Amino acid sequence: MHRRTRFALAGVVAAGLSLGVASSAFAVSDPVVPPAPGEGHIPTKKPGCLRAIDRRVRDLAHWSTEISRRSNLDSTEKASLESNLAATSTALTSVAEPAVVAATTPSALATACAAIVTDYRVYTVVHPQVFLTAAADAWQHRLDTLQATATALSGGGKNISKVTPLLTQAQNLLSPIAPALAAVTPSSYDLAPRTTAAAFAAERRSLDHVGRLAHRIDELERHLARHH
Repeated sequence: MHRRTRFALAGVVAAGLSLGVASSAFAVSDPVVPPAPGEGHIPTKKPGCLRAIDRRVRDLAHWSTEISRRSNLDSTEKASLESNLAATSTALTSVAEPAVVAATTPSALATACAAIVTDYRVYTVVHPQVFLTAAADAWQHRLDTLQATATALSGGGKNISKVTPLLTQAQNLLSPIAPALAAVTPSSYDLAPRTTAAAFAAERRSLDHVGRLAHRIDELERHLARHH
């Protein structure tokens, strides 16, 4: 997955930016990372394998719809995430399904069925990768808005010395997340499943921390905007 880093600079902020912008940083709900369904057992008979593929294709379509409805992502971010979901779905129907259908021996069928899980990792890689990336993108938008507000406050003579280090801390936590997520593949997961699962959990904790920092920054900026 490709994701550009966005962090507003002071010179980008329009001179007429209102001090009331602080309230707009939280005009939409916080990013949500839904829990991933389990992979389920690997079936051994052809109908069960085909149902396992169908289940994944349906879930991928559902997640794509969920991403498309998110108001805290821009059109480019949505398109990137939806494209990754669609690519996985296409591979399942164009590669995994024909392999199952074409299997004529128990060993060939076992290999084709196992690949539904190991080659795609829909629930243990694709799901967390997509939704954690979506959350990282959404929090980046929040930090951009908070940075713009801090710049406007500073331009209006406000002391933002308490805000600046929190913005820096939040950005430093957030910046490495999307590249780390993009580097995960089903193959890398299979080489170190526990390590990869722990890394996903750590990224989620970092996003939670970014969220707490963003809310604290918003509180500080609101206070500065109210008091002259």
